[in-house]
Amino acid sequence: MQLAIAPGTRGVQQLTVSNSGQTTTGQVQVIYVTPSYTNIDRVAALPDGCTMRYENPDPGVPEVVSCLLPAGIEQGESVHLAMPLDAPLEARLTGTNRGMLTAYPVDGSPDVENTLNDNWAGTYLQFTAPTPALPAGNKVNLYLAGSLPVLAADGTATAVFTYGNAGRNATTGTVEISAVTPFTLNIDRDKQLPDGCEIVLADESIAVSEQILCTLPALAAGEERQIAIPLKAPAQSPAGLLYAPALVSPGTGDVDTNQIDNLGALMALAPDRSA
Repeated sequence: MQLAIAPGTRGVQQLTVSNSGQTTTGQVQVIYVTPSYTNIDRVAALPDGCTMRYENPDPGVPEVVSCLLPAGIEQGESVHLAMPLDAPLEARLTGTNRGMLTAYPVDGSPDVENTLNDNWAGTYLQFTAPTPALPAGNKVNLYLAGSLPVLAADGTATAVFTYGNAGRNATTGTVEISAVTPFTLNIDRDKQLPDGCEIVLADESIAVSEQILCTLPALAAGEERQIAIPLKAPAQSPAGLLYAPALVSPGTGDVDTNQIDNLGALMALAPDRSA
């Protein structure tokens, strides 16, 4: 599922969904979250059965595609999806980037999963040279890091983003953080999001990851701040490390000098409490 692509070009990420259990009798919902600094290529067609679930032309905000696979996927059978991607010139970095892929029976399906641990995966994208030159503008250097909270017995956790500006100049405008919840996790509706944050893709079903977008005040040179994101897991959730992509980016007029440290993750550790 890794794709090598240069900024300013297009490519296709090959996705594979496999069935290791009995033949499916209902449909399967597949959710694909684009890696940061990419968009779905509007020139090419989506795979059959796929539609845009969340659209945003800003390459700093992931887009989401939802696909319905028909019933009758046999044991050992794999379904392949070719997802068209556009890497715009705003992607001024080389290195590894990631999105996310999940698969789960549709609501109301008679099919039951034996385990959720293998129903999700990171999708990797390698940005290659040549890297576009920096455009004119106020030069800043933002960074983002996410904490690794442990889900409590009631399924709740609070993930903390630390973000800052390591550049010599203050940002002239706002700072934006976008984040996707890990597989099965939702934003905890019983707690408040930080000021400036909103849920732009709200869906509390297991199959669909939610998405938040935070528009935050300007950062001085050398300034660092934190925001807390409340999470909640359903009764049925995979165990282990759960993560999904996150990104910090500057607003209009500011230019980030190194985007590789803009990439982060929204994470939680789910202990196995079944014993």
